[in-house]
Amino acid sequence: MRRTAAAVLVALSTAFTVLPAALPTASAAASAHSDEPQPLGEHAAGGAPVTTPEAAQAALEGATELAAGTASEAERAEATLILRDLAVSLPLLRGDDRARAEAILARPTHGASDPYGNGYTVGSKRMCKANVCVHWVTSTSDAVTNRAWVKTNLKVLNNVWRKNVKMGYRTPVSDRRVAGNNGGNGKFDVYLSNIGGRGQYGYCVPEAYGRRVGSASSYCVMDNDFAEFGGSPKGNLKVTAAHELFHAVQFAYDFTEDRWFMESTATWMEERFADGVNDNRQYLRNSQIVRPSLALDTFSMTGSTQYASWIFWEYLGTRFGHSIVRQVWERAAPGRRTDPYSTKAIAAALQRKGGFAQVFRAYSAANARPAASYAEGKAWPKPTIAGRYTLARKASKDVTPRLDHLTAQHYVVKPAKSLKAKKWKLRITVDGPNKATAPGAYVYVNRKKGGSGTAIRLNRKGKGSTTIAFNRRNVRSVTVTLANGSTRYRGCQTSSTAPSVYSCNGSPRDENRPFRLTLRTLKG
Repeated sequence: MRRTAAAVLVALSTAFTVLPAALPTASAAASAHSDEPQPLGEHAAGGAPVTTPEAAQAALEGATELAAGTASEAERAEATLILRDLAVSLPLLRGDDRARAEAILARPTHGASDPYGNGYTVGSKRMCKANVCVHWVTSTSDAVTNRAWVKTNLKVLNNVWRKNVKMGYRTPVSDRRVAGNNGGNGKFDVYLSNIGGRGQYGYCVPEAYGRRVGSASSYCVMDNDFAEFGGSPKGNLKVTAAHELFHAVQFAYDFTEDRWFMESTATWMEERFADGVNDNRQYLRNSQIVRPSLALDTFSMTGSTQYASWIFWEYLGTRFGHSIVRQVWERAAPGRRTDPYSTKAIAAALQRKGGFAQVFRAYSAANARPAASYAEGKAWPKPTIAGRYTLARKASKDVTPRLDHLTAQHYVVKPAKSLKAKKWKLRITVDGPNKATAPGAYVYVNRKKGGSGTAIRLNRKGKGSTTIAFNRRNVRSVTVTLANGSTRYRGCQTSSTAPSVYSCNGSPRDENRPFRLTLRTLKG
């Protein structure tokens, strides 16, 4: 969901871990993914998550606070993932708990039977066109009294749908064969409700398994007028529709994917559909431009890091074309015997494009120069530089940072006034961890007439060096970026007791890795 702070997962992650099920037999998978979709939780085969009774209870408690209106602002913002987690917990809930969970997950048109009062209490109307149906009521606090606004919602949602199709993505899984309240047909259902009064823009809920392993049908709820929020209602509608409908697209690939991956790519999709709104710029203060020492795949418990990571996809799209994001989602979709997690899917998609470590190194270096690296980078925050130095004749500087996985640090060095002659050089030496941990180093020379960048080749022991011209006549500054591109984890998708905010619920293997950067001036 948009504008997320994610604090609710402090409680959920301590007990709740979404994991792929044990690989199903062919018959079990066929049962769980037959032509008659089953509600989530009815079958554990075919990529369904595995959890524990304690985890299921934690998910129910978090969702109950959300539905009752007692959740914090951060918790309300995480509705999509909270409800996703509740949906996959259903197999371990019984009796009143099961009934309570099903009521929370119910569509607004289930009506006054919702014990938390979140259903429509009067009869609803429906308007359908192309691939989408919009549902609304004309009275109560959920009312939409302007039929033109309903048409606007329908038009925007269908435009988003067409944008996704044009970009080659799967369409949301149809609910045509889902028993019970499926909106009346197989079109995608969006319900307009006064969720803005609870601090929510929109959310989506997975409901039933699709034919493909790991996929699920879903529905979305969006605010009925966005009156509670700043900005124009139509602008809010555009980014909310782009973000939330992409969650439904994600559910067509793998509805149990890593949280950071789901939110960062959905935020990136806002840029593709509603570029002029620029709502996602609000997250940049928590991006790796401003906070390069915070891991790319962090799902923040108190902030918006996962949303800020949309710039990673922006970098990949700029360099390789926007289809690269779709290729990652295609790699992430589970098969009968595999269920790749986010960073493994990224590595697979980048295997023939230099490899993940090289791309991450270049991406990290680009973040030291956002104005030159991104189309709209001039409007973004200035990068955080770990150290700035001015070196004179025969001077040197040593820095010894420690980097966690998928993080970076930048250092800027300038020639002193005494370095006027062309003969002066800068020797840059890097002594990093061994190659298996994916260390990286990149140098960008900002000359008075243009600039250029290059990677420092590191050997198997993580050591490497380069020498460049370094004088006041030609060089303004030199930026050195050190990066830890490790995507290695322990306990990946196997532990339900140790919470993790990273990919695959794993524990990163290559944290706090030591680097030594030596900068030395010398005569050529």
